[in-house]
Amino acid sequence: MHDKSKLTVIYPQMQQIVNEFPYDDHEFYFLDDSEDIRNDLINYFSIEENKKLIPKNMTLYIGPYTGKKGEKLPAFHSIKGTGEIDKHYASTVKEIAAVTIESPEYQALLPMDARGEFPVRNYEDAVKCNFNISAMNCIHSYKPGMKPKFPVDEDLVPHVEAESTLKVIYSKFSNFFKQKSTGNIPIPKETRVVSESGSSSSSSSVNLSASPSPTYTPAGWMRAKPRLPSTSSSEGEENEAGNTHISSSKSLM
Repeated sequence: MHDKSKLTVIYPQMQQIVNEFPYDDHEFYFLDDSEDIRNDLINYFSIEENKKLIPKNMTLYIGPYTGKKGEKLPAFHSIKGTGEIDKHYASTVKEIAAVTIESPEYQALLPMDARGEFPVRNYEDAVKCNFNISAMNCIHSYKPGMKPKFPVDEDLVPHVEAESTLKVIYSKFSNFFKQKSTGNIPIPKETRVVSESGSSSSSSSVNLSASPSPTYTPAGWMRAKPRLPSTSSSEGEENEAGNTHISSSKSLM
């Protein structure tokens, strides 16, 4: 779907952020090299009713993009949102598209599929064409709360609500980071300390300063015993390899 206004690009990104972090305040920066697109968005979101599309805990910043390295960016136009968090923002984007397709402004263009064979009158027609249709301009047709005449059939383009990778990672490791910051990283109940002399002791708590260079191994592990020298050449080679293995293990432990 080609939305020249970029509304259907900005809206789901803003909503995804606030859905993942609903209790934080956010700043969303939109840069575009087209002055017409920037001005249209500024005018659109400057209308009080349309600010509802921006979550109230987010400020939208709109500014130019030149692609030149080292160039100082000019001041951005900021717009503070007044809307609520949209948990079904993917469905809302479909409704924005459906309303735009059905609008008199868009239908006046006689929209067709990419091959120019089939007319596009509603969202279902657009799905059949895989959205290879005439370009739209959603901010000219959509206002918050508008519904299409022909409801969007969710079965046509199924949407699966899933946690983002960032949210899964944050949730998985948040407890670890908290423990690390407080120094309360859990230590196994049974920990065996092996000193350089070979003696060992078992305790539920370990004093890290008890030995200048202690080596920790889980309970139940045993140090490998070196083999006795043998007169056989083949056994000697085997002993040499065995001693080498023990030495390397000792350096790693």
